[in-house]
Amino acid sequence: TAHKASMQSLDRDTEKNIDKEFKYLDLKNLENIYGSNKERIDNIINVCLTNIPQQLTELVKFIEEQDFKNIQVLSHSVKTSLNYLGLNELKEYAQEIENYASKKENPDLINENYNKITTNWNKIEAELKNYVNK
Repeated sequence: TAHKASMQSLDRDTEKNIDKEFKYLDLKNLENIYGSNKERIDNIINVCLTNIPQQLTELVKFIEEQDFKNIQVLSHSVKTSLNYLGLNELKEYAQEIENYASKKENPDLINENYNKITTNWNKIEAELKNYVNK
């Protein structure tokens, strides 16, 4: 019916507005899990805002020490957090770090991927804070 078609169009327009709200983030994963429960989504984001910077600080120490086992474990955790936030490009960098660390190879590429994550994190962090403070 025409009403159903206009509702689908409205849903698509709402989705587009959500997408335009962020330059880097894609919260569809969290919305799929928690629906419209902004409080729960905010809680997850706040955990990520606390944990990811701490994990990145720890990770750089392990990279400097070439402690591949801990690089592998920690990059897996970072990857999971980035996935929650829909940061697929950064998640892929974390995945590459994890893969290289598991093979104990390519410390230069591990460092390069780490730098790509940290370079983008500051921009993303600002978006996350804006979302939580709405």
